[in-house]
Amino acid sequence: MKKITLLLLLFFSFQSFFAQISKNKKAEELFSNEAYTEAISVRKKILKSIDDKDSDAYKRQLYKIKATESYLASDYAEMLSLVEQAIEVFNGIEEPSTLEKIEINIEYFNVLIPNGKLEKAWQVASETYDFTLTQQNDEKYGSQLAKIFQGLGNIKWFLQEWETAIPYFKKAIEKTTEVYGYYSVETAKNCRLLSTLYTFTPDFNTGLDYGLKAQKIYEKIQPEDKFLLFQQYANNLTSFKQYGDLEKTEELLAKLTGYFNKNKTYLLNYEHQDFPNLSAAKTIYLYKKLEYATARQDFNEAEQVYARFQREIMPKIIQPYSEAERNTLAKFSLETGSLFHRSGNYEKAKKYYSNALKFSQSIDYNFGILQAYWILSTAAADNQKWDDVIHYVDLAFENPEIEKFNQSMTMRNNLGHAYFGKGNYDKAFAVFNKVLKHYFSADEEINNFHAIQNLNEIAGVYLKMHQKQSDSKYLEEAYKAYHLSSVIFSRLYRGGKFNDRLATYQDQINEGMLLCTTMLDEHFQETAERVEINNSDLLWSRFLNNQEGSGLEGTRLQAKIDSLITEKEKTKFTAENDTGATVDSLKTKLEKLTNSITEAQTKIEKNHPSFYQFSQKDFDLKSLQSKISKNELILRYVLTDSMVFAYGITKNNLLLKRLPVDKVELRKSIDDYLSDLKNFKTSYLEKSKKLFAVLIEPMSVEKYDKLTIINDGFLGYLPFETLISENKSFLLENYQISYSTSLKLWSIQNENNEGSSTKFTAFSPKYKLSFAANTEDKAVKDLVREGNYELLGAEREAKTINALFDGRLYTAEEATKNNFVSNVSSYDVLHLAMHAVLDEDNPAKSSLIFENNEKLYLPEFYKLKIPAQLAVLSACNTGVGEIKRGEGVQSLSRAFTYAGVKSTVMSLWPAPDKETPEIMVSFYKNLKKGENKAQALQQAKLDYLKNTKTEKLQHPFYWAGFVLSGDNSPIQFSKPLWKQPLFYIILVSVLAILLVVIYFRKRKNNSTSL
Repeated sequence: MKKITLLLLLFFSFQSFFAQISKNKKAEELFSNEAYTEAISVRKKILKSIDDKDSDAYKRQLYKIKATESYLASDYAEMLSLVEQAIEVFNGIEEPSTLEKIEINIEYFNVLIPNGKLEKAWQVASETYDFTLTQQNDEKYGSQLAKIFQGLGNIKWFLQEWETAIPYFKKAIEKTTEVYGYYSVETAKNCRLLSTLYTFTPDFNTGLDYGLKAQKIYEKIQPEDKFLLFQQYANNLTSFKQYGDLEKTEELLAKLTGYFNKNKTYLLNYEHQDFPNLSAAKTIYLYKKLEYATARQDFNEAEQVYARFQREIMPKIIQPYSEAERNTLAKFSLETGSLFHRSGNYEKAKKYYSNALKFSQSIDYNFGILQAYWILSTAAADNQKWDDVIHYVDLAFENPEIEKFNQSMTMRNNLGHAYFGKGNYDKAFAVFNKVLKHYFSADEEINNFHAIQNLNEIAGVYLKMHQKQSDSKYLEEAYKAYHLSSVIFSRLYRGGKFNDRLATYQDQINEGMLLCTTMLDEHFQETAERVEINNSDLLWSRFLNNQEGSGLEGTRLQAKIDSLITEKEKTKFTAENDTGATVDSLKTKLEKLTNSITEAQTKIEKNHPSFYQFSQKDFDLKSLQSKISKNELILRYVLTDSMVFAYGITKNNLLLKRLPVDKVELRKSIDDYLSDLKNFKTSYLEKSKKLFAVLIEPMSVEKYDKLTIINDGFLGYLPFETLISENKSFLLENYQISYSTSLKLWSIQNENNEGSSTKFTAFSPKYKLSFAANTEDKAVKDLVREGNYELLGAEREAKTINALFDGRLYTAEEATKNNFVSNVSSYDVLHLAMHAVLDEDNPAKSSLIFENNEKLYLPEFYKLKIPAQLAVLSACNTGVGEIKRGEGVQSLSRAFTYAGVKSTVMSLWPAPDKETPEIMVSFYKNLKKGENKAQALQQAKLDYLKNTKTEKLQHPFYWAGFVLSGDNSPIQFSKPLWKQPLFYIILVSVLAILLVVIYFRKRKNNSTSL
C-alpha cells in the first residue's frame, strides 16, 4: 500500500511539474506576442501551484511577473520601480541561469534610459556586454547581444552623441541578421531606428536608405503585426517629403493607402501604446494624406483633410494625452498652416497656426506653445508684419523653457529682421550678433537647414546695410555668415542626387560668398574651394565606381576603413571599461587597428588620389592646379539665384569675376542664339559677339591656347567655340576647347592617362524604310517624315573609321541592343553612328536606336559599367536633355560619363548626315597621329571650314554641334602586329638566326663529306 501511495505521489508530482513547464512555455509565448496581461495571469496560476515560497521556482515566477507588469506601467518611473522590484526578487534566486542574468539586465538598462539615468544605464549595459562575451558559448546569446548593442546605441542617442551611436546599431543589425536572418522583424526594427538616428546627423541620405531597407524587409516577410509595415510607409513618406522628393512621396502614399485599405479592420482596431486615446492608424494615415497635400500645394485637399481631422480625430473633451498624441494633434494645424504660409496667405496661415497655439495652451503643452510662437513669428516675418513678430517673440522669451527650445535662434533671427524692418538698426544688429555668436561658438554641433537659412538671411541683411553705408565691415560679416552656412551645408549634403531644397540653399550660399568675395577683392581660393565642396557629388562618384581599378578599389578600401574604425571604437570601449588582465592585449589590439586604418588611408591617398581627395569633405584647389598645363585655362562658370560668376584657373593663378549679365537675361540670350544656330540663320553673328563680350572677354584668355569650360545649368547647351571675338574670329580658331561638369570630375578624368593599347568598336544600325513603314513608333515616323531616317552617311562613316583601326564593326543585323550591352565593356573606344531620340516631355524615354528599332533608354545607361577611354556619340542631340537643378544637363553623353567613360564627343543638335562623316573621319585621323582629343576635334573642324567653299555650309550648324567633354589626353591606338616596327625587327632577327643556322649546318655537312 505504501508503494502504491508513493507511486501516486510521484505521478502527481511529475504531472504538476510538466504542467508548470507547459504553462511557463505558454507565458513566454504570450509575453513575446506582447499579450502582457494574459502572460501575468498564467504566471500567477503557476505561483499558486508552488507551495514553497522560498524556492527558486517561486521566485523565478515572481520576478518575471514584476518584469512583465513593467510593460503595463503608466509612466517610466513606475516601470523602473517594477523592474527594480523584479531584480530584488531575482537576486534571491540561488541558481539563476546565464540567460536569465543577461535578460534581466537588458530589462534594467532599457528602463533606466527613458528615466534619464544614463550613466547607470551605460554601466549596466557595459557590464552585461562583458559578462556575455565571457561565456564559453557566447554565440548562443546572439539575440541578447543584438539587444545590448541596441541599448548601447540608445544611450549614446539620448546623450546626443549621434555619430557614436551609429556603429552600435550597425552591430545590432549584424547580430539580428546572424540570428534571425536579414529578412526578419528584428533586423527591420534596427534599420528603422538607424533611419531615424541618421536624421540627427549630416548624413540624411543614409537615413533614407535605411528607411527603405526596413520597408523592403517588412514587404518581403509581411509581419503578423501589420502596424509595423504601415508605420514604416508613414515614416518613409515623411522623410522623403522633408528631403523634397515629391515623386517618392507620392509612391509611398499610394503604398500606404493600399495597405491601409487592405488591412483596415486590423489597423483601426490596433491598440498602440503611444496612442491610448486616439486611433493610431487612422490618425497617422490622415496626417500623411495632409503631408502629401501640402507637399503638392493642393489647398482644397489640405483643407478637406483638416476638416475630416476635426470631425473624426480631434476629441471634443480634453484628455490626458500622451506625448505622441499632443504632438500629432498640434501638427495637423501647423502642417495646414504651413501650406498657406508658403503661398503668402498670411491671414489663413495665422488662423491655423493660432489653432495649434490654443490647443497647446489648453493642455499646458509647453513645447507645442513654443513651437507655435516660433512658426507664428516666422510667418509674420516672411510677410513683414513686424509688430506681430515682436509680439510673438516677446511672448516666447517669457517662457522659462525658451533656452532649451531648438528654434530659439530662429526666433531671435525673426526679431532682428523685425527691428531692421522698422529701421531700428542698433537693436537689429545687437540681436543678429547674438545669433552669430551662438552659431560660431557651437559650430561643430550645428547640422540643420534652419541654421543655414538663418545665416543666409542675416548675411543678406549685412549686404543691405553695406549698400546703405558702404562700409566693408558689413561685407566681412556677411562673408563669415555665408562661409559658416557653406560649412554646415557640406555636413548636411553627403553625396547623391540634388533636390530643389539643396539646390536653392546652394544657390543662395554661392551667390552670397561669390558676391562678397568679388566686392572685397579677397578670399578667392577659399570661396572657389567652398563652391566645389558643395557641388553635387553624384556624377563624379558614380564615374569613379564604374571605372575599373579606380573607384571600385577605393570604395573597397574605404569600406575596410569604416569597418576598422567600428572595430576600433568597440575595442576602445572594452579597454576603457575592462579592469581585468586583458587590458594589455586590448591595448595591443587597439594599436594594431590604428595602424591598419592609417595604412589603408595612406594606400587610398597614394594609389587613388582623386577618390581620397573627393571622398573627404575638403577640396584642395592647389592640388587641382598641379594637373593644369602651362598653356591651359579652366573657366568655371557658376549660375546662382540671379547672378552669373566665373573664375579662371591656371597652373599658378586664380581670377574670380562677377560677369556683366544677370541669369535671366543670359538664358534668353543663349536660347535666341541657339535658335539661330539650329535654324541656319545668319543673325547669329551679332549675338555671338555679345555672348563673347559677357562670357569670355572679362576672363583674360589671350595668353592661352587650351580652354576647359566647366559649365553650369543651361550653359551646357552652348558651343563656346562658335563665339566670335572682336577680331571677328571664332573661338575655335585660337583655342583647343573641351568641357566638363565639375572641377572634381575633370580632375578625376584627367588622372593616370599614360595611354595603353586600345581596342576600337563601332556600331552602325541599318535603318530600313521598309521597316519604318510598318511601325507605329512616333520617333521613327518623325525621322522618316523629315527625310533623316536612313542615315546612309553614318554607315559609310562607321566603316571608314573602323578600317583605320582594324576594329570590330557591328553593322546592320549585328548592331543590336543586346550586342552593345553584352560587349561594350570590352572596348576602349566606342563609335556610335546611329539615331538618338530626345524626349523633352519624358526625359527617361530618351534613347539610342539600334537595329530593328531596339531602344536603349536613358535610365538603362545608368545601370551599365563602361570603363572606356572615349565614346563618340555621332548621333543627334546626345549632349542635350533636361536640366536638373544642381545636377546639370541630363543627356545621353552624361549617362556615358556616369557609366565610367572618361571622355565623350557629343552633339548639341541634330547632326547633319552629309557633313558629320567628314568631320568624324578627320577627327579620328588626327587622333591616330597622336594629337590630344581637343586638338584633334579642333583641327577636324578647321579642316572642314578650310575645305568647304560653299558659304552656307560654313554656318556653325554644320561643324559646331560636336563637342568634347572629359579627359583630353591623346589615345594610343594598338596596331596589328605586322604594322608595328618591333614586328619587323623580330622578323629580321629570326630570319638572320635561321640563315646563320643554315649556313653552319651546310658547312658542317660539307666538312663531313670531305
